[in-house]
Amino acid sequence: MIDYDRNIITESAREYLTDFVLTEDNLKKQLTFKEHVELYNKVQNLNYKDVVSFFSEDVTAFEGKFGTFLKYGFAAIAGAALGLKAKGLKTGVLAGPPLGMFALYIYRKLKDPCERQCFKKLPMSTKRSICKAECEVDAARKVVQDIRTEISKCRQFLNPKKCEKKLMKEYIKWTNRMKKALIKLRKIRVGQVERVRKTRGKELAKRANQLAAGLQYAVGPDQMMKIISENEKLRNSLSFEKHLILYNEARKL
Repeated sequence: MIDYDRNIITESAREYLTDFVLTEDNLKKQLTFKEHVELYNKVQNLNYKDVVSFFSEDVTAFEGKFGTFLKYGFAAIAGAALGLKAKGLKTGVLAGPPLGMFALYIYRKLKDPCERQCFKKLPMSTKRSICKAECEVDAARKVVQDIRTEISKCRQFLNPKKCEKKLMKEYIKWTNRMKKALIKLRKIRVGQVERVRKTRGKELAKRANQLAAGLQYAVGPDQMMKIISENEKLRNSLSFEKHLILYNEARKL
């Protein structure tokens, strides 16, 4: 396996785990805000060896299995933990990467070369932004098509219904991602994306500043940060992502 593929695997794992850390409600119940932030920061700094350690103690074994799943596709991952009987695969358990992480890897393998061509061929302009957005749409559409095709292969595995359920869940997720990419592309074409991004950023910063300032009047900076990180009302009323934004904005005051 070449370093380029290892880098994409690492980045895909970071994205997959970051989304999990930001959205998984059970983590909010099990961790304090401080522990949650530490976990988030740890995920941002994962290297290739860290990623491999999640799935295997041996890099060679991990890369061999990953290569197998690349050869046999999404259905092999969805059916792997259920027992394999697909042609060319030995019967038994063959643990693979999470389906969502594998999909991100395929997506990046499709999107990144396309985006590089945008940078080579087009100047820094709206045309380049449109080109990059088109790469995102095309890559997401290809992932959707591949997953849909793979669903029919689930009959090769010992528990086809569970295999189909896993793939259908991923199919819906990537269909939604493709739709969002299409909306983004349309907005870029009419010049809306940058305006929306700036407005949203200002709104989040304003809200964070207001909340933080409300605490600041009565306490010093250190105490304010402690209150924000330990306040149960904030922890329960905000998603971890919004709580993290508030915490980071307050640090700037």
